[in-house]
Amino acid sequence: VEEASKVSSIPLIYPVHSQYKKNGKIVTVNREFIVNKDILKDSRLSAFVDQSTAKENGCYYLNLKGHQKRLGFMIAEGKIKRIDIWDLKITTLSGAKVEDSEERIKELYGNKIKVEPHKFIENGHYLIYVPKDKSDQNYRVIFETDGTKVTNFRAGLLPEVEYVEGCL
Repeated sequence: VEEASKVSSIPLIYPVHSQYKKNGKIVTVNREFIVNKDILKDSRLSAFVDQSTAKENGCYYLNLKGHQKRLGFMIAEGKIKRIDIWDLKITTLSGAKVEDSEERIKELYGNKIKVEPHKFIENGHYLIYVPKDKSDQNYRVIFETDGTKVTNFRAGLLPEVEYVEGCL
């Protein structure tokens, strides 16, 4: 039990806060996260760097052991640039998830969805959530579909969120 509590107290990521004024008040927003590199050296941690995705340009994926096919964190320049989701239980704030229909995504997000053809799946699409708020213009949520249902989705910063083959 003592060992477990030590592991859980090691922060995986640190938030980087940005502040701006809105209606005369200062608002603090978490816009990005910096990876705690010490966490990668701790053998007790249930996270690992997926060496198959590590590239010379410093881009790699951080995965949680036992959850490799459910969730992945793309790291570049020492920061989390995007999160890839394949897990049926993980939803967006609006409730969108893997296995939702293309129509449901369009209903949830309306005119904020841009549709593009999938580069590898015949009849598949990328349903791209494009925020209207100017302060969020560098962010996207991209739902990949097989032409009918969402197969996975990712959220993050441009340009990394648009990379169709991860760190390649």
